[in-house]
Amino acid sequence: MADWQWHPFEAKGSRGGNPGSKGYGQAYAPYKKIENPDHTIQEHNDISIGLQDLSSGGDFATAWLEKRLDNQKSNLLIKIQSSYPDKTSLEDAIKVIEDVQLKIVASLHQWRKEHQSWWHGYYPESYVSIPEPEGQSFYWNNVYRLAC
Repeated sequence: MADWQWHPFEAKGSRGGNPGSKGYGQAYAPYKKIENPDHTIQEHNDISIGLQDLSSGGDFATAWLEKRLDNQKSNLLIKIQSSYPDKTSLEDAIKVIEDVQLKIVASLHQWRKEHQSWWHGYYPESYVSIPEPEGQSFYWNNVYRLAC
């Protein structure tokens, strides 16, 4: 069984399109595109972190911890974290991975039950029906992102 590997891509803004084009009835604000610096890979105890500073401020981290259970199974914890304007995503991601690891050690079954219960309560409270399929899809994708 091969170890999990992370292959970073360039960090790009989520705002698609050309700055000079029109979108949703508004023109993009003029800006000068500045490339983000390359990722760095860091280690903190058993946690690996891919960190990228963002030219516009803040940073973006992907942290992971792989724990082998046997030759066929492993637990893989991954946290994607961003911060703006402060550069705190590295510390924030490490804290989440460490907290989850402590819960797993304490009781994976109990943690999974609490996690599923939270999501089962979250979705019904967030329900909204939008007649257009694109709008409905956009809404649910963002409801999910807000909860993460």
